Amino acid sequence: MKDKMPLVSVILIAIILSLSELYVFLGLPIHVVRNGSFDEGLNYWNAEMIEGEELVNVSLGDGSNQHPSENFHCPLTLSRINMTWPPHNYIWVKMYQLLPEHTLVESSALKFRMMITKTDFERLSSESDAMMIYVGFMISRGLEKKFLVYAWVLFETRLTRITVDTFNELAFWRIVRLEKSEQRLSENFEITSTTSIWKDLEHQEDWVDGDWKIGHERAEGIEVGIMLWNVETPDFSWRLNVYLDHLDITYYWLDNLMP
Repeated sequence: MKDKMPLVSVILIAIILSLSELYVFLGLPIHVVRNGSFDEGLNYWNAEMIEGEELVNVSLGDGSNQHPSENFHCPLTLSRINMTWPPHNYIWVKMYQLLPEHTLVESSALKFRMMITKTDFERLSSESDAMMIYVGFMISRGLEKKFLVYAWVLFETRLTRITVDTFNELAFWRIVRLEKSEQRLSENFEITSTTSIWKDLEHQEDWVDGDWKIGHERAEGIEVGIMLWNVETPDFSWRLNVYLDHLDITYYWLDNLMP
């Protein structure tokens, strides 16, 4: 009987640990947000000028703008530094954050919300040829990787048309969605998007299912970018604020649960 006591003790300990793990699992949330809204500050976010460094400065701020009853907590600001715009200028800025790797599953969702004030939107649409805002992030499978892009063309002219082919020269870029808006609004311009990443990829003709991961072990992460084509303005104090509220990738532990 004494020889069996250690075995009984081991079994009891194993049962207690299993029950503890089950309790922890049931007690935790069933989803994980990899990067949250901006109302808690701008930790880990950075801004970068990709094209147009001689034209404008880019910065992130803690200011907010209310529309109509909700606050947008983070302005991404472009401000003019060159008083003589070249005739064919191109401005591309982004804000970005690194992402830890996480498996892409059927319930992976992307949530994004941004706003441009009516005044800025009307001024931009009359003083430039085209404007696009996008959200992009890297997925990888072994050595293979793709930079998935959700894009919104806010306006364009006959001189500058934005299509999927516009970005053929950018390495790894894959346009998952390209939406266009030609409207002239009587209020602030707002984009609100919550979408299933998995379902969006299933609609791609060359999509191959597999062990894909969001994020990458090196420098790639998630970013929101702004592209402007041929800005012509007499305003020497020209500046643009794009207000951001959410830029989240959400993973649900139970794949049949969608946001």
